[in-house]
Amino acid sequence: MSRCAILLFSNGENNGDHPFAAKASLLRFRRRALPDARLPPFLLQKASPLNASSVALFSLYLKNHTLSDHIASFCRAAELFCTHTAVRNGKAMAGSSDFKNPKVKKLKQNRANDNAFKNNSNGSLQISRNYAPGSKVKDEGFATSSEFAQYGNGFNSPSVAFTSYSFKFTFKNYARNDITFSNYKAMSVEAGKFFRENLLVQGKTLLMPEIKDFMPKRSFLPASLANNLPFSTQTLPELMKMFHIPENSSMAAIMARTLRQCERAAVKGEIKKCVRSVESMAEFVVSVLGSKVEVLTTESTAGSGHNVSVGAVMGKGGGKITRSVSCHQSLFPFLVYYCHSVPKVRVYQAALLSMKEEKKINEGVAICHLDTRQWSAKHAAFVALGHEPGEIEVCHWIFENDLVWVPLAA
Repeated sequence: MSRCAILLFSNGENNGDHPFAAKASLLRFRRRALPDARLPPFLLQKASPLNASSVALFSLYLKNHTLSDHIASFCRAAELFCTHTAVRNGKAMAGSSDFKNPKVKKLKQNRANDNAFKNNSNGSLQISRNYAPGSKVKDEGFATSSEFAQYGNGFNSPSVAFTSYSFKFTFKNYARNDITFSNYKAMSVEAGKFFRENLLVQGKTLLMPEIKDFMPKRSFLPASLANNLPFSTQTLPELMKMFHIPENSSMAAIMARTLRQCERAAVKGEIKKCVRSVESMAEFVVSVLGSKVEVLTTESTAGSGHNVSVGAVMGKGGGKITRSVSCHQSLFPFLVYYCHSVPKVRVYQAALLSMKEEKKINEGVAICHLDTRQWSAKHAAFVALGHEPGEIEVCHWIFENDLVWVPLAA
């Protein structure tokens, strides 16, 4: 069995977590719901760090409508991405008591902004304060500019709802209307992001795109908390108030877009759900594929941005068309994955070798969409590959910290 395709969960199962901690509860749930699945360690690392007493306390605040008064401690303890007045070192968070003083608040925000916009990885300022044209955007003091410079429309992967394939993040993208694969227009296409299935053959050379996870660090919420937090476009104002997120801010636009994507109608043949806990993800996977499943993810980011040689290739399900559920991160204060199943796909594991030494440097997981008839003619994949919808299959890699679930081989 490939060490990349199924990364052992056992490393985390005996880590000494308290039996009432959320992670320990998750492990027990996994054993019941997915007895044959070995989950990637990164998924366990994204489980909520809250213990049972913390969950009970924050649940009480939520029930009494006072969570907003404790949002700083909630964000800090739950390891959420609360950006309104967060500074880079995490010591000042939205809702902190010293922010009740307007002078202190302004000083903290200015310091946060200074941290956010200096020491960029390429020496340039990548984020404009005018995030959404025509809107009055409040300065939110985001953690680092490099974090927000490369988000693809709020999604980490190129395959979420077929919307975010081709361009790096700018906040201006969030001012646009919802985009679906039927009307998506490509702006620019990163080389290697899409490729043909015939490149997944041993001995072939292909360009690996950047598959690094550029999303900010966040954790899932425990299911008991996640299921009781407002999570819809209708209740977005309530959630924004709870997290101290200003109206017309870039983060408000990001959250709205994620919720619209979660609520949009499924396209023909698609089954979809946005999940806010590992338990919810597992339940969705079981509802689509059953409990006999395995989960695959690309082993690392090695080879990103470079030509690689394809080594041994294994098609899941014997290389035949298979059922699958792909899960990709969406941008939100707490961790949200967009999970969906689309028809007529093939899933592959491929050893990736360095061009110079022909040594294995990575093991990639790729998914090939065989039916592209509903895709827009201006879709980035066709811009890159030069065909019309329905004429070709389109393949892409599973990005870092994204997942694809498939039935377990008999």
